[in-house]
Amino acid sequence: MSKSKMLRHMTVGAILGGVLFSGVSYAANSMNITVNFLPLKYYFDGVEKKAPTDQQGFIYKGTTYVPIRFVSESLGKKVGYDGKTTSIYVGKQKEGTVTYLKDAPLLSAVDNNSRADRDTYKTNRDEVFEQFWVAGRINGAGRAELGSYSYQYILDGNYKTLSGLLAPHEIWKGNAPQDNIGSLKIYADDVIVYDSGAISSTLLDSIKVEADITGALVLRIEMSGQYTAFLDPKLIS
Repeated sequence: MSKSKMLRHMTVGAILGGVLFSGVSYAANSMNITVNFLPLKYYFDGVEKKAPTDQQGFIYKGTTYVPIRFVSESLGKKVGYDGKTTSIYVGKQKEGTVTYLKDAPLLSAVDNNSRADRDTYKTNRDEVFEQFWVAGRINGAGRAELGSYSYQYILDGNYKTLSGLLAPHEIWKGNAPQDNIGSLKIYADDVIVYDSGAISSTLLDSIKVEADITGALVLRIEMSGQYTAFLDPKLIS
């Protein structure tokens, strides 16, 4: 018998926690069961997608069990878990659920002298962020250069609010003050729902962003600037 068809013994808790829904712990009475692992192949609209090695399906008593996270995300649906109520959400999430923007399905991305988060971003108030989208760059002479970006995300009407912060980079502490080092615009289904206006290099406090994206299918974020960033962006259902 091939390794792919070897019978394995494991506990119910391990199966439900590690195979059906990666990252979720499930309390169950420990009992040994016999399952049959097969080299299952998954096709979505005719296109084959491979499940991660830690999310494999199996057969038990004639029923095929598949990893819900892998299947849901392959269909473009977000999957979440509420441990308090042991509830699994596919697609529309529980009200109040927070999702980092970087985890939303990306529809398109256009960068011009800009980049998404790498390393960290330190503001002119010495606050450090690990998640950010920065417009512009710092050149070899240590000066901020102009740049822009436009990113689109698939929301499928699952969220109500996009929140985050706007702040200049710490490089502006040593440069001449400027009234306009960038701006941010947010669109929900091509309708503008937030416009920061000009961002000053001498901000004493970060600008709080709260954009109403209730029911939006597609989110578009456009930013231009001389090394300033949209920080810690979150989607709230």
